[in-house]
Amino acid sequence: MKRTRAGAIAAIVVVAAGAVVGLWWKPWQSGALTLPKSGCWGILDQNDIRPAVGPDGTATTVSLGALAPNSNSPGGGYFGLNSCYFKWNGRDVASAGLGAANSSALSEAAISSTPVTLAQGIVLVADSSSVDLYFRCVGIPNGSTYGDLQVTIMNGGVDSNGSTSETTRNGFANIALKLAKVAATKVPCSNHLDFPASVPELKPEPQY
Repeated sequence: MKRTRAGAIAAIVVVAAGAVVGLWWKPWQSGALTLPKSGCWGILDQNDIRPAVGPDGTATTVSLGALAPNSNSPGGGYFGLNSCYFKWNGRDVASAGLGAANSSALSEAAISSTPVTLAQGIVLVADSSSVDLYFRCVGIPNGSTYGDLQVTIMNGGVDSNGSTSETTRNGFANIALKLAKVAATKVPCSNHLDFPASVPELKPEPQY
């Protein structure tokens, strides 16, 4: 009889423990992520946006102005004024925007990073917090040589540590390529640009 009562008590303890675990478990702990159907001037899809944000919760994007302002745009075609912001659970974690640069910008970038030539006149430069895709463009209103499509973290990024994971950096490179392809037609660049279909996988950042 004592054994039966002991078994019954043990079963009650197990059930009670399970109930406590159930009370603590929340659906958001399963890693579900809500993504917009498109983002950044309607150019990016969910697969593009996913690497730029966290693993769960809600992600949105906010586009300000035009991707590629021209001489008729407010501000006289000033580059760098308009951006797309990636928000994760209401916090800005990354941004993408088109700027203008000269050849000296590539030389300076090569000091701390290794440029990757994707095609003639198209160069990708990545570091621990951002990715820049430079494309030679004849037609930029301010007379610069290159368009500079930069994707960078904001507020420390998803992990709030000021750097990006390998997955995020490769995601940034893909975002930069997709936006640069459209930007070149919007400027428009009068020279032909042979953009690749995709970017090569970026190698991990060296550890010192």
